[in-house]
Amino acid sequence: MSYFDFPSAQTSRAVLLGCTPHRADQLAAARAVFQSSSTSSAGLCCHPTVLGILLAYVYFVLSLGPQLMANRKPLNLKKFMLTTLSAQAGCQLWILYCVW
Repeated sequence: MSYFDFPSAQTSRAVLLGCTPHRADQLAAARAVFQSSSTSSAGLCCHPTVLGILLAYVYFVLSLGPQLMANRKPLNLKKFMLTTLSAQAGCQLWILYCVW
């Protein structure tokens, strides 16, 4: 039996990826543990609560939000943004000074 003659496709695929046969068996066992019936579903993405939150978010962003903000003037955030960005630049300079 040569190095490339393995009984399963998983182990031969693992050899092509550079794994030894023993390591390939360990990977297959770990994969079997993580692909159990409790984790084989799509997880939380299909849970009714998560879907409800996502649908509410999409409704608010695409429909309700623009309706609520249609007659309002936009916020003036120039001073706030200038202050925030200046503080961030100052922190970055301080970190650079401490590290250098």
